[in-house]
Amino acid sequence: MTFWGSIEGAILSVAKLPFRINYMKEEKKPKLMRNMLTKESYKMATYEDATAEIIEHFGYDAFSQPKPVELIKTLLQSVTYAKKDALVLDFFAGSGTTAEAVMKLNLEDRGERSYILIQSNEEIKRGSSAYLNGYRTIYDIMRERVKLSHKKYRNGSFKELKIVTSE
Repeated sequence: MTFWGSIEGAILSVAKLPFRINYMKEEKKPKLMRNMLTKESYKMATYEDATAEIIEHFGYDAFSQPKPVELIKTLLQSVTYAKKDALVLDFFAGSGTTAEAVMKLNLEDRGERSYILIQSNEEIKRGSSAYLNGYRTIYDIMRERVKLSHKKYRNGSFKELKIVTSE
């Protein structure tokens, strides 16, 4: 099935096989993206690189299998190319990679994207490195990474909102 959508004079289509997003400007040939975001074809970061990023922030492996900032940044850049003031929403924020990717991309292209991260208070396994360093939930790790990323990219401050249930 092919999906067609329009974004400010551009057309995006998703081809059947292999999966690929084609970006087309009005009345021009499609710009075909490579099919795989691999280290070889896009010099894309890996999980190992993402773990190194976490260690750089925290000083130890605080989160298992984080997404690489460069991967998320590339995906954000592909969908916010024409709208550098976009609002990015991440419902499963995990370690907060999306926030860091938005900050890095804004710094690189002078964008003004903002983000909203949502992360539940899922508990961390007892005995894990993060637990032994005082973190009790994934949300705690995400919040700390966002703070550290704001310092790293000199990105100002952020607001933290908590949902509280009434009993």
